[in-house]
Amino acid sequence: SGVGKTLLASMTEKGVSSILQRKGLACFTDHTIDNPNDLRNELAHIRKLGYALDDEERAIGLRCVAATIFDENGIALAGLSISGPKARITDSRLTDLGAATRQMADEVTHAIGGCKPAGAS
Repeated sequence: SGVGKTLLASMTEKGVSSILQRKGLACFTDHTIDNPNDLRNELAHIRKLGYALDDEERAIGLRCVAATIFDENGIALAGLSISGPKARITDSRLTDLGAATRQMADEVTHAIGGCKPAGAS
């Protein structure tokens, strides 16, 4: 999920490896990331962008854009997301929706007294 990926992207490599070792990677559609190395590459990309995308990975025709909400210690607390059909969350809208989702998550972080960790987008 978009929220799951954005929360994983906020974790350490050791934390991600621990989850992968315990849970593995379930495959839901042909678009699902089911290779640990591909997931790690995706998490690095999410860290750069500041938001995650689920592009029909959980259900065909559904997209989700998500960003992390942080607590006062800069630790991931929750995720904020927008989901909808691919016909409405089109390729041309992804960058704008990603930026808006990240901005809203940042505003919630600030409103609850949280702060983004050093180096976070």
